[in-house]
Amino acid sequence: MHIILGLALAFVFVAILSKREMRNCRWRRNSRRDRSGDIYWMCAYCGAELFQKSEQLPKTCERSKHDV
Repeated sequence: MHIILGLALAFVFVAILSKREMRNCRWRRNSRRDRSGDIYWMCAYCGAELFQKSEQLPKTCERSKHDV
């Protein structure tokens, strides 16, 4: 019983603390499209493209910038 309650609480905390704007983002790196020190990232969910210096996954969703 304690395990089920703990798992339920963990799920609720993850749902509350997760960034809603990043929930569907699936960033993929394509090193063939890198250019002069910038790393190319593409979101498999919405198709947004981004170049950045860092090798860490992007922390913001670029979808709203590409919607018309």
